[in-house]
Amino acid sequence: MEFMAGGTLNSWLHDGNNKYIPMNWFQGLALLIDISRGVKLLHDASLLHGDLSSNNVLLTRDHTTAKISDFGTVQMIEKSVFITTISKEKKTYEIYVDILMHH
Repeated sequence: MEFMAGGTLNSWLHDGNNKYIPMNWFQGLALLIDISRGVKLLHDASLLHGDLSSNNVLLTRDHTTAKISDFGTVQMIEKSVFITTISKEKKTYEIYVDILMHH
């Protein structure tokens, strides 16, 4: 992984590092999309990060790109089990639970 000079998302949001470059809605959405794509890539490979937090999201110097880091707790997903369906406000959500492989 290349050097991410923007530090962690947590540091930028909570340590006052964003006072010169405040986050706007479009930037926040772009970072959320980057994180979501990273999680999807992991899940598509049957992997669960296990410790995803703002401390494990690194930013580029201009704070426009986010990448997931710290894969020390990654676990293999053996299978996903369907639990239930929830309907709310004309939308339907399916709930799954990932079953992890034991070492």
